[in-house]
Amino acid sequence: MPPEISVVIPTYNHAHCIGRAVDSVQAQDFRDFEIIVTDAASTDGTPGVMAGRAAPNLRYLRLPKRVNLPQGRNIGIREASGRYIALLDSDDAWLPSKLRMQRELFTPARPELALVYTLLSVVSEKTGESLVPEQPRLRGKIQARLLENNLLLGAPSSALIRRDFLEETGLFDPDMDTCEDWDLWLRIAGRYEVDFVPEPLTLRYEYASSMSAAPGALRNGRAKILEKHMTLYRQHPAIMAETLYILGLQSLKLGEKSAARAYFRRAFSAALTGAPLRALKSLVRAVLP
Repeated sequence: MPPEISVVIPTYNHAHCIGRAVDSVQAQDFRDFEIIVTDAASTDGTPGVMAGRAAPNLRYLRLPKRVNLPQGRNIGIREASGRYIALLDSDDAWLPSKLRMQRELFTPARPELALVYTLLSVVSEKTGESLVPEQPRLRGKIQARLLENNLLLGAPSSALIRRDFLEETGLFDPDMDTCEDWDLWLRIAGRYEVDFVPEPLTLRYEYASSMSAAPGALRNGRAKILEKHMTLYRQHPAIMAETLYILGLQSLKLGEKSAARAYFRRAFSAALTGAPLRALKSLVRAVLP
């Protein structure tokens, strides 16, 4: 009989933390699950770590070559047999009640509920200190809110998704190296409802080499989201203007003044019907030397 939940953990050269991720799943008080680890041809000690955690409910798929994170997730999802898909990045972890509290929200009375996320606790890998940042709490039809930024649903590791709805919507875009989760959330939220568990049950570990230290990648990911979902953004000109304004600021920080001016001009145009204050800021930035 298939498990209720399939937990998909993509990994690459995370021997130092993949064990922690797997152990946090095995410690769940909801027990009807399988674990699928997709290893994108790691060159460190990951195979040894996984060999030490062999279990009947765990499948370790060592891929023949390196793939990006969206591809690794998609491979695991296609191998899954559960009714629900839980995503977990190999450098994150869960508290023991996470799956149970999320699964309880999927009831027959809510046939359009596709995704349940949890709040996050951000943990410093260096010091072990943790904090729970202020996070939006969104439920229902939330696609327009999701256009604003990718922080509204926290991290992919917090998501539990109905597999049939995920397959209908389409999996992660393998051509997106960043913000691929944002793209998927937008597509899911365009069709279905979202809910959340108001407790920080997902532990997101912060490293010096984390994506937050790569402003160029974040700017490029946001730009791809804007272009891919342009039809939707045009229905919300204020949000579109704000997004273009942010892209302009990010480009300035990267030293790309020509790109910044182009984004600010587009922000000004979009803001004519949406956000005059932001438009003014964009105009000021656009004329800076």
